Amino acid sequence: MEGHAEGHGMVFQAGRDLYVSVSESAHSTAVVTQVPALPDLVPQLFVGRGHERDQLRELLTPATTSPVVVSVVSGLGGVGKTALARLAAAEAVQRGSFPGGAVFVDMHGYDPNRCVRAPQAFGPLLRALGLPATEVPARLDEQASCYHRLLAQKAQEAQPVLLVLDNVSSGRQIADLLPVSGKHRVLVTSRNLLAQRLPAGRSIVLPVLPPEHAAQLLRESMTLRCPGDERPTDTGSGITELAELCGHLPLALEIVAALLAEDASLGIAALRTELADSHTRLATLDDGERAVKAAFDLSYQRLDEEQARLFVLLSLNPGPEMAVEAAAVLYDRPESATRRALTELARAHLIQQGSEPGRWSMHDLLRLYSTEMLARSTSDERRTAALGRVLRHYADRVRSEERHFYPPQQTGVPQGDEWLGRRNQAIAWFDRELPNILGTVDRAAATGFADISVRTAVHLFHYLDHYRLWPEWEATHRTALEAASATGDEVAEARLLCSLGLLLREQHRLEEAHVAQARSLELARRTGDAVREGWAGVHLGGVLCDEHRHEEAVTVLRGAVPVFQGVPDAHGEAWAHQNLGAVHAAMGQLDKAVAAYEESIRVRSAAADTYGGVFTWTKLGAVHAKAGNHVEAARCLERSMALSRHLGYADELALAQGLAASVCSLRGQTERAEQHREATLTAVRSFSALDKSVLALLELGDEQSDIGDEEGAAHTYRAALDLLGIAADSTRRLKEQVAEVARQFHR
Repeated sequence: MEGHAEGHGMVFQAGRDLYVSVSESAHSTAVVTQVPALPDLVPQLFVGRGHERDQLRELLTPATTSPVVVSVVSGLGGVGKTALARLAAAEAVQRGSFPGGAVFVDMHGYDPNRCVRAPQAFGPLLRALGLPATEVPARLDEQASCYHRLLAQKAQEAQPVLLVLDNVSSGRQIADLLPVSGKHRVLVTSRNLLAQRLPAGRSIVLPVLPPEHAAQLLRESMTLRCPGDERPTDTGSGITELAELCGHLPLALEIVAALLAEDASLGIAALRTELADSHTRLATLDDGERAVKAAFDLSYQRLDEEQARLFVLLSLNPGPEMAVEAAAVLYDRPESATRRALTELARAHLIQQGSEPGRWSMHDLLRLYSTEMLARSTSDERRTAALGRVLRHYADRVRSEERHFYPPQQTGVPQGDEWLGRRNQAIAWFDRELPNILGTVDRAAATGFADISVRTAVHLFHYLDHYRLWPEWEATHRTALEAASATGDEVAEARLLCSLGLLLREQHRLEEAHVAQARSLELARRTGDAVREGWAGVHLGGVLCDEHRHEEAVTVLRGAVPVFQGVPDAHGEAWAHQNLGAVHAAMGQLDKAVAAYEESIRVRSAAADTYGGVFTWTKLGAVHAKAGNHVEAARCLERSMALSRHLGYADELALAQGLAASVCSLRGQTERAEQHREATLTAVRSFSALDKSVLALLELGDEQSDIGDEEGAAHTYRAALDLLGIAADSTRRLKEQVAEVARQFHR
């Protein structure tokens, strides 16, 4: 499926049921949550809209296939479109109308810096609909096809899905997300009339509140905040006129109610006069803009100096929401004082709770207003200082949290459950903060903080690799590379090129990978960065092996070993020996391959690295099997499988299990071989990402063929072709078919 949107993106799980999305070209971010049932919805004051709620109740009841799949709620900014959509969606979930899942995606269509396009949403939707985060395809075309296959499957199984797309600016922005089946439903909010431009669309235009409902909302909002306040019940107070000056817009009404609640001595008539004066000053705006801007002005003017300072600084955050910890850094105050100030801003209805307690976000209109007030109230020097503080905060935390991806002996954390638990905490932190982190790379590069952009990108590697977030990996590294090059930071260039080269190799872009690693090696030697020199050598050796330049690979890898020994860096030295083993295996030098793999394991063992050798044990088992040492091969593969299960490495477990099936078959252990084979196929098929499943089977088939299990390899190749719906030809033609499939997937 070809998308219409510009750029690319990937999205992944952030927390238990929160998902984030980023663009490959622009680092756009979105926060996406699952729609709760009505009792679990965050309580909110809601007045009127009975006719519109009835319409949506009918449209969001997918008991039968309907020509109306997409419902568009359109209206002015601040008129309450999102509140209505959330309420209608929660009611539908409460009725049990969408057993297939219901998700809410903020598309940020009216913010050019955060606008989310269709390709960026496939990943989060797959996760929200039940696909594990590690199984989402890395390639965008595979995400799209997997998404629509999943929707088709759910429609066939009578599991309708509700997709709520908030803040959509055009039909083109979401066209590729729309389901084909009439059993599913899409609810869109927009400031534009879109229904006529969308297939199977129905429009619901949301007007401003009727005068009586606007006055009622104002009264109830005041009463909720200040029980016993007599001002809302005073019939001569001018509530109706005040509501009119708010344009009968819920956003403005809530802010004005908060103003009155905060100052018991403020009369409604006096506030009405102030609001009328503000309208006069804003005469150049249209009615809707004037109403909300006037309310914003009055609320901002009543903040004390410290609260106003925090409010304007919040617009500097590089992502859509922020934690108290980051806000304190931006504010340059203790967390306790920051938490109090944030609470006051929330009471003034200028910010709102984010995706979870302790996180805060802003309505997009308020964010624009905050940016405007920042420019007016704060000097360039102070703005730059505040921006530098928050960007540096994210960069420092990225570096700190990334260390927990390293082997235990490098982190100072004991091996075992304690290390795994701390690693999982680090992953969870990255999940929550990734929109801010990616925004940091981009914002820092664009605002003169090149060193922060570089540091952030460099230390993102392990997390991006963990989730196979290829578009983010390439985008952040190329952005940071430009920043490093512009400032002449060759040490940073070497690190970034080394990491980028790994991604390019994974994508089978070998010529580009070779250039990146060779340049990294050159820069590392020139700048005296021994660690980077060693790693660039390790990864260049791997690329040379892929290019079948084996003698050159051996030379480069042998050169990397003493470099790591001199640092010293046992982890790097172990990888140098492991890659040497792979080169010798490719050359048919099995004794040398065994010796290299065993040396890699010995180095890790001497450094007390229990977990790092999981991949080495698989490779060593394969080489022993190829040499006919089946008992030793089985022992090595059992070791790999045990470590893979403990660490949750599904890919490596499937490969080791498949090879174990071949070893058992070659030993005549038919029943045991069949058990391993079935477990392998079940695991690979459960990936639910077609490219990942097929490539895993192709790799396994090649390894099985290499160790002499031609029958097992043929079985595996046929399983790969079956997943693609391709009929297998004769055994003679089988490898040719599979090779063509591999070429297609690697393009």
